[in-house]
Amino acid sequence: MQSFKFSTALVRFYLKGQLSVDLSVVHLQLPQSLLGIFPVGVHKEAISLKHISSVKRNFIIAGRLCLFGLGFVAFGLFAEPYFPIQIVQAHPMELGILLRLAVVLGIVMVLASFSHVVYIEKDGRDIAWTMPFYEGKKARDIESVLTVKLYDDADKTDLGLHGFKQTGSSRPPELNQP
Repeated sequence: MQSFKFSTALVRFYLKGQLSVDLSVVHLQLPQSLLGIFPVGVHKEAISLKHISSVKRNFIIAGRLCLFGLGFVAFGLFAEPYFPIQIVQAHPMELGILLRLAVVLGIVMVLASFSHVVYIEKDGRDIAWTMPFYEGKKARDIESVLTVKLYDDADKTDLGLHGFKQTGSSRPPELNQP
């Protein structure tokens, strides 16, 4: 049984998901949260390999989030000389702290905009979940393990073995290599 534990978001790193693969079943546990922050439960699903038709992985960039983050960074870095103290009515030290917080918030927003999405197509509908950019290796591992399991779980009554050479394995030749 292979098991993968992964983070579902950059900011919510404490919310962990888990995917484990048995001989013929994929067990998926995804956290549920209230307002995206507070954990309130876990969505559990057991999917038979017979019902999975494909597994895909994509790297995505959330454009709006990235642009807003870059805007916050630019505002925090370059706006200080343009704020007259009499308009803001704040101490220069407080203004500097607020602008630096805008920079940090912008950096977090930019980093959160990069993520991996793993899709499992089950009975014609996609089950998808996101993983932060630093979980890319786990996303690739999940995709490759599920792909190999799908090929190994091919219908044993198909004597043509899906058109692959009869080498004792129903895997395509590129998956048989170590």
